[in-house]
Amino acid sequence: MLQISRFLVTTVLCLLGLIITQTTQAQDQSNLDLITESVVEYRDFPKQGVDFYDVSGVLKNPTAFRALIDNLTEHYRNQKIEAILAIDSRGFLFATPLAYNLKIPVIMLRKPGKLPGKTLSSEYTKEYGKDTLEIQASALAPKQRVLIIDDLVATGGTLRAAIKLARMAQATVVEVASIIELTEFRDSRGLDVPVYSVVKK
Repeated sequence: MLQISRFLVTTVLCLLGLIITQTTQAQDQSNLDLITESVVEYRDFPKQGVDFYDVSGVLKNPTAFRALIDNLTEHYRNQKIEAILAIDSRGFLFATPLAYNLKIPVIMLRKPGKLPGKTLSSEYTKEYGKDTLEIQASALAPKQRVLIIDDLVATGGTLRAAIKLARMAQATVVEVASIIELTEFRDSRGLDVPVYSVVKK
């Protein structure tokens, strides 16, 4: 009788675990669909031939935004990230709540002339021109484990510049993260660190 009771309890627990897992997976997929649907594509912006993916819809939808930050938090919770490098300017919007959840600092990578004190600079080419990123020279410690985050990764020019800056500061880049990834450019990016993206196009 005791063996039968134990069998029944084990069976019930297994079934409950299966139900919880399936429910969680369904909720995760629902959240991912919501985030994806909140991203709006604009063709020929800011110039002819360029497709612009606007994350404003995610920011305007509290449920989608919360799901996005929860997704990133869960992904990085156990990766021993010590700081987040946020790329000017939309990267700031996602790095800040993520850093709050992970209880780690945010370091801003900004356009030239925006940061006081001594800075390190890296120039890069993007889809519609050239630009430069800067970081304060004292912002990172040697071997500090960092995550770099931006709203979108396409050809990877901005992220390559950010990785270069982190390494100039002697930090260790664990991964780069984006809200949206344009997968058609994946093989030609030349990134030598892993990329995590929430939405793939």
